Amino acid sequence: LGKHVWIAQNATVLKGCQIGDNSVIGFGAIVTKGCSAGSIMTGCPAKVVKENINWDYWMDKFINERIDYATLYSNGSVDRD
Repeated sequence: LGKHVWIAQNATVLKGCQIGDNSVIGFGAIVTKGCSAGSIMTGCPAKVVKENINWDYWMDKFINERIDYATLYSNGSVDRD
């Protein structure tokens, strides 16, 4: 397994499969073949459904959206209800 690999509940990775860095294995997947870095695999047998995902982009976007909202909230621009 590579670095920062997320394996969901009830997923099975068979012996000899190489999972690349920053990959995600979906719920209940049975991985019979490896995948490259930045992939999402799901199914039985597991297939790559998305490749070359840049997680840094999504994390930066998520964090920036939260910071913008927190700034508006603290300035009173957003209702607190």
